[in-house]
This record gives sequence, structure tokens and C-alpha cells, in this order.
Amino acid sequence: MPFVTPKTKEIVDAIEHDRGALLDSVKGLGPRQTDFRPGADSWSIDDVLHHLALAEEASVKLLAMFQDRAQKEGIAPDPSPAASVLHSIDSVVKSAEDQKAAAPDRVKPRSRVEAPQALARLEASRQRILEGLEALSPRDGSKLAYRHPFFGELDLYQWLLVGAWHERRHTRQIERIKASAGFPVT
Repeated sequence: MPFVTPKTKEIVDAIEHDRGALLDSVKGLGPRQTDFRPGADSWSIDDVLHHLALAEEASVKLLAMFQDRAQKEGIAPDPSPAASVLHSIDSVVKSAEDQKAAAPDRVKPRSRVEAPQALARLEASRQRILEGLEALSPRDGSKLAYRHPFFGELDLYQWLLVGAWHERRHTRQIERIKASAGFPVT
């Protein structure tokens, strides 16, 4: 990203780190493994990746809405472009860390999407998010807020960080699936 503030660079580094961990967790898995369900009502790795793709695609739409609002409302430049916001969601997500949550319908996997397709969608969405963030980087993202279905009102920075937290959460879920009894070896 050619033009970003230190704040957005820090966010990009954090979300890319979490994406790397997600990709590492599924590297080398075959179709039998990604289709495995540890229980009748459990998601497979394919389902988890599809869910993450749907959530990231929703984030693309959110960033487009933020870009439109920033333009229309003339959101001023960020007064603290070097300030860290990495811990701005700590108190928000703390209560949800160990709780199981039902995915909202719009991000619930409804059809079978295999891991390679979901990963391609995640990559395409991430590219669009980075482009949107680059466009928004000079603006004060704390002035762009939207209600999250679980965490309430979040600003631009918090939305991006919650997305990374969401991927970490589901990466741990993938690791639990892989550790389940009956998980196919190949």
C-alpha cells in the first residue's frame, strides 16, 4: 500500500499476520480433511472458510459505505495518524472470547464451498479491503462508525481489528477440528 499512515500500516500488519496464521492452519489439507465434521451439528473447515469469506465480503461492502460517507461528510484528516489503535477492541471482544456465537444469517454458510474457492474469495476480498483502507487512510477513521451485530458501534479501525480477531477465533476452531477424533490423516 503506497500511502498509509502509521496507524493504518499497523492495522494492515496485524490483519495480515492473522491471515497468515489462518492460511498456515489449512496449508496442505485435502478435500476429505476440509470436509470433515467433528459432529453432526458442527462446521467443517470448508464451512469455516466459507463463513470467513462471507464475513470479509461484507466488510468490503462496509468499507465502500465508509468511503462514500467520508466523501459526502468531508471527514477530516486523522489528527493522530501515528497513534496505535491495536488495543481499542480488547475490552469489546474480551466477553466474547470463550463464548460460542451463532453466525448472523448473512454470513452463515448455506451451500458447500470448498476450501480453495473460499480461500480465493478471501484473497480477493482482502485485496479490496486493502484498497479501501488505502483510500480511507488519510481520514479520521474514528469518525466512521457502524453497528456490529455482537459488539455494538465500532469505528473503521475497530471493524478491521474485529475482523482480524474473528479470523484468529476461527483459526483456533480449525485447529480444534484438526485435533478431533476421526479427523482424516490425508
